[in-house]
Amino acid sequence: MSQWFECKVKYDRMMENGTMKTVSEPYLVDALSFTEAEARITDKMQPYISGEFSVDTVKRVKLSDIFYNDAGDRWYKVKTNFITIDEKTAVEKRTASFQMVQASDFKGALATFMEGMHDTMADFEIASITETPLMDVFPADLSETQADREARQKAQNQSIPDNKMPNIKANIEDFNRQLPSGTRLVAVSKFHPVEELQEAYDAGQRFFGESRAQEFIAKAPQLPKDICWHFIGHLQKNKVRAIMPYVNVIESVHSIELLRLIEKEAARIDRTVDVLLQLHVAQEETKSGFSVDELLEAADEGLLTGYPHVRVCGLMAMASLTDDMDQVAQEFDTVRRTYLTLKDGCFDESEDFNELSMGMSDDWQIAIDHGATLVRIGTAIFGPRQY
Repeated sequence: MSQWFECKVKYDRMMENGTMKTVSEPYLVDALSFTEAEARITDKMQPYISGEFSVDTVKRVKLSDIFYNDAGDRWYKVKTNFITIDEKTAVEKRTASFQMVQASDFKGALATFMEGMHDTMADFEIASITETPLMDVFPADLSETQADREARQKAQNQSIPDNKMPNIKANIEDFNRQLPSGTRLVAVSKFHPVEELQEAYDAGQRFFGESRAQEFIAKAPQLPKDICWHFIGHLQKNKVRAIMPYVNVIESVHSIELLRLIEKEAARIDRTVDVLLQLHVAQEETKSGFSVDELLEAADEGLLTGYPHVRVCGLMAMASLTDDMDQVAQEFDTVRRTYLTLKDGCFDESEDFNELSMGMSDDWQIAIDHGATLVRIGTAIFGPRQY
């Protein structure tokens, strides 16, 4: 059974005004002991925090399960009461347990939790769902000790021939050869260390996509200034100010409220930022974005234009996670038709509204067939993510 530890990491962060501020951020780590939890979080943070940091506190947390959803960037704690009947008294008994759920909002947390509990035979009720301040969760293989893991990783690194390791330069060149004129590659670098991003940069890549604010603002200052940073993950309102000094394109604008906040924060530091409006066409309710009707209604009401510090440049969308490529094609076609409706409507005089960001490692070719100008590729360039 997993043992979870909450570790608070303290470090000095450079703010957008150039001043330094000491922050303390909580992370959840799966480990065998307090000592291993501290060692693991230290190892995880080193690629993402420039300068010194310390593990402020480590405490054990009781959790019966964790339900992951890679589309989410928030963590919700669910209190569940399992209901049993006392055979002698016929009285209901409730036993509390706690789960952690990864999601982009409350609705997504509930959906992900219910999906995770689908095969549960016992009766239960949800007592509460609360958003936590957790920045990230790091699972572990508890069948081996830390020393075993280090020895295994060392052996793997020594045994894997160079020609089996991800060849970032060759992968980028291969994609660029396949992409048609007018379609650009965004290298999705989430969970990959700065060294691999630098390797991609040296191979000529300039568009990079990050989806977690904390990881992004740690990486960006360590890399060349001419990188065009795309933020592609769910963006919480309280993270907009933090990413604003570094981001070039925010691809995941999922509400008018967020669009207005981006305008406010961009104006505050006197800069202009490009954005894409996220359209929700996938079957999964856990994915964010405007529905087609919501977006067209916002256009009719004049809510998508008139932002002096924001350039609305097009749409972004993710297709359903499915093996049915006909369904994926239909969803991308919906995005394309919605884009054309907006381009002929409220953006008919805009020279900036010309981007369609859709397509990832498994469906980018279908996306191109439906007019994608940006494709977001991660694993096919960098290999599996390094959690």
